[in-house]
Amino acid sequence: MGADSAATNMERVYLANSLNRAGRTQESLAQFELALPMLERELGSESEDIQQFRQMRAEVLLSAGRAAEALPALQGAHAYGRTHGNGNRQGTAGHSLLRTYA
Repeated sequence: MGADSAATNMERVYLANSLNRAGRTQESLAQFELALPMLERELGSESEDIQQFRQMRAEVLLSAGRAAEALPALQGAHAYGRTHGNGNRQGTAGHSLLRTYA
C-alpha cells in the first residue's frame, strides 16, 4: 500500500471528511486534492464512489464560502443521482445546490 494506492487515497477522503467536520476546511480540501485525481484514475471518473467524493469535496467548498467552485460538482452529483436511480444523492446534492444560490 503506497501513497498512490486506492486504499491510501480512500483513507485520505475519510480524513478530509473528518477535517471538514472539525472546521478545518483548508486541510480538508488539501486531502481531497491529493486523493481525487488518483482515485479517478483507479476507479474511473464516472464511478459511484467518485461521484460521492466529488459531492463531499463540493460540500467542503461550500463550508469555505466558495460556492461558485462547488456549483459544477453539485450539478453533476444531482444529475448523476437523477439518471442513476440514486434518490438520496439527488436529494442531498439538490439541497446543497440551493445553498449555492443563497
